[in-house]
Amino acid sequence: MTQTTVIIPSYNRPSYLNRAYDYWSQSQFKIIIITNTVGNYPNAQVIVTEKKFFEKISEALHRIETKYCILCPDDDFMGLSALEEAESFLEQHPDFSSVTGNIITFGYTKNSQLKFYPRNTILSETNENLSQRITSGFKNYSNNYWSLYRTETFSKIISICLQLTDYNLAELIFKLGGLLDGKIHSTNKLFWWREQIEGSWGSQGSDVLVYLKSHENKISLSDLNKRIKETFSCKIDDPINLMTQGYNLFSANRNQPSEKIVGFRSIIKSNKMTQYIWSKYKDIKAYKEIMPPTDLHLDEKKDFELILRLIKQYGPLSMAINTKK
Repeated sequence: MTQTTVIIPSYNRPSYLNRAYDYWSQSQFKIIIITNTVGNYPNAQVIVTEKKFFEKISEALHRIETKYCILCPDDDFMGLSALEEAESFLEQHPDFSSVTGNIITFGYTKNSQLKFYPRNTILSETNENLSQRITSGFKNYSNNYWSLYRTETFSKIISICLQLTDYNLAELIFKLGGLLDGKIHSTNKLFWWREQIEGSWGSQGSDVLVYLKSHENKISLSDLNKRIKETFSCKIDDPINLMTQGYNLFSANRNQPSEKIVGFRSIIKSNKMTQYIWSKYKDIKAYKEIMPPTDLHLDEKKDFELILRLIKQYGPLSMAINTKK
């Protein structure tokens, strides 16, 4: 029996939510939907609320009875086989707090033409030294929002984020919390299918480095540092400073063309499904011609077919929708 709960937050997007439910209801995972709209989701626990984002997630946490949980926004997909593998990994490795994996983005042109493009792969962070693990984790930064977490770790992160208003800072806290509570594993499977939507909530927020370096925020960051140390029983003096130093190195290097090319090509080489989509179907017009590569494992083929079937069935959904809550 699965030990994972999927939390699907949705706001004013019933079509996206229906697509997400159609996907997850075909899995073994437990489902909690958080929405402000009414729908028919018999195989899920449904929370209808107008609360702010992290308040909604905190409410969902009170209903979770599984050892692991993951956030999956209504517009994205997580590979079912990759998530099963991630759960198994955490069962066998108690010193790891979370599991993530390769990412591919899909979206539509102005002519409603579907396009896929790979993103940089996420690196595992396995250093035994906590300070070095934090510095490395932010120097090689990648989004850790949508990872499979131990529910205990996830609860600690949400308790910190409840007091934050900036999405980008909260994103860093997700990464920091995972690193403070253990190591981070990155599976070589295609883990996250991310739909690119202009103006989505994830694109809102300040320049996080400006915020972290601002003298005006010194007191609030000091309080945040204190809360993090207490929540995670942290043995290092200044986790926020380590996070800032590492992320500063990441920001300084990410715009260098040579590094972008290396990272871009590394994900293509690291996963057969990603390589297949990128080389064959950058511009997809005829859905019926799409077939998964024959050398993929059977479970990845099934994920591939199911996701593409739902994308075809629902079509382009990324219209002007309020996604800020």
